[in-house]
Amino acid sequence: MYIEAHEFGHHIQNLEDTLGLSDYRNPGADSNAVKIELQADCYGGLWAHYADDSRSIEAFSEEQLNQAIETAGAVGDDNIQRRSGGEVNPEGFTRGTSQERKEAFLRGYESGTMASCDTLGRNAYQS
Repeated sequence: MYIEAHEFGHHIQNLEDTLGLSDYRNPGADSNAVKIELQADCYGGLWAHYADDSRSIEAFSEEQLNQAIETAGAVGDDNIQRRSGGEVNPEGFTRGTSQERKEAFLRGYESGTMASCDTLGRNAYQS
């Protein structure tokens, strides 16, 4: 469910016309590529926050929430770099660290607000 939620986040970015701000040719821990991925994680958490059986989107169980957080951590740049046998190199980040990805998903899930997902500093939403 994490992947579906994350991709929903990218859909929101597409609607907001911010998805194109990601620049994977200029990676790094503070890059727009990372900011866009973390925002998609946060929007995914927001989607999970509002998932409700009455709206035809099945609510996340506690187990599914834990699996989503675990999956978010598994796809962090640091984890991917370690698993591929390399050293962790923040200058090559395009998705954020495992911890950042977990925190972003949880921030959206716990807050339930678009403003909590403003990784680009656009101030587009009121709390």
